[in-house]
Amino acid sequence: MSLREKIQDERDKLSDFLIHSLWILNSDSGVCLFEQLYRDITTEQIHSDLIVGFFSALLSFAQESFAKEIKHITMQDLRFFFDSDNYYIYIATTSDDIKVSDDKVKKILVAIKEKFGEKYKSIMEKGWDGNIAQFRDFSEDLREIVKQEPTRLKLVFSLIDKQREYMREKRKQFRKKFDRFLK
Repeated sequence: MSLREKIQDERDKLSDFLIHSLWILNSDSGVCLFEQLYRDITTEQIHSDLIVGFFSALLSFAQESFAKEIKHITMQDLRFFFDSDNYYIYIATTSDDIKVSDDKVKKILVAIKEKFGEKYKSIMEKGWDGNIAQFRDFSEDLREIVKQEPTRLKLVFSLIDKQREYMREKRKQFRKKFDRFLK
């Protein structure tokens, strides 16, 4: 398989993300401990802190006002799924243009919850010091669970394509000049 075919194959895999975004919050403070974006779901590239702050407040409001948990919210073309445990709140987004059952998204969110909770439980039990850097290495675990690459990989493929096209054009120009030189 050529490099071009490999890149296109990867690009095809990336276009059908099951999960568009994932945020994991500290349930006490609402601080975002981990985020992974596979696709920007906002119209104005709103900062994640604003998004997670809103959801944290909304989830707290529902719990305190109605003693109920919000399990998911559906917007025009987006779905937000929520789960939590003693220490963390998990928020995943997907879109309606991806035909996948809510149960499948929930299963993935539960797998994320179990892995994250298991991996970082001791940090919370000892008393979290506010350092979110210690959660960064969850990206590798997440990659295994969701079988997706974050948006940075999409950017790399885009840059490779642009560079390839640039080099192709330069080769054509060089050949033309070289052919004229030989004549």
